[in-house]
Amino acid sequence: MRMDARVPFTVAAIVALAGPACAAAGSIPVKHLTPRVAKHVTKPRVAPRVLCICVTIPASALPVASEVELEADVDVDLIGHGLDPLYASFQTTPELQAQYDAVLIAHGLGPFFGTGGGAVLAS
Repeated sequence: MRMDARVPFTVAAIVALAGPACAAAGSIPVKHLTPRVAKHVTKPRVAPRVLCICVTIPASALPVASEVELEADVDVDLIGHGLDPLYASFQTTPELQAQYDAVLIAHGLGPFFGTGGGAVLAS
């Protein structure tokens, strides 16, 4: 029986100690919290507008290099690094060879093709 007498006494002590603390602690009213959150959310910081001016250049105004000129430019870089040209053998007609030699001469190199049309590498 002694065990039964301790249980109500312990429960009464816990309620007596916890009761005033629970009564003093008030719940946070939800209606006061939401307006502050709503005010904070409704005021986003807006960055200043940056104006962008776009200019389009017609494609016809840009310089267009032919395939022979592009190949000769690559070969000029290779020759500059001490390597053999790759695209010189693709120039099979005298017109293509003349265009190829013109690019080499424009870059300060000698013509690759001689006047006879044979492949002669001039340094």
